Amino acid sequence: MADGIQQTITALCIVVNLYIEGKVIPTEFLELPETKGNKTLLVRDFFNAAGIVLDVQGGKWPFFEN
Repeated sequence: MADGIQQTITALCIVVNLYIEGKVIPTEFLELPETKGNKTLLVRDFFNAAGIVLDVQGGKWPFFEN
């Protein structure tokens, strides 16, 4: 984990449809049952799949249209 020690752990995976602003975004979530106090973090793959462009300075996250 984050301590730099390599180990093998069990991970559970599920794909959930998230509904945001009228769009459906299939999103994969991983759970690490052996860890405690986990919080969900949506990363670059989620934003890319959702077509969201982060405007950190402006505090907005609009969708881009293909």
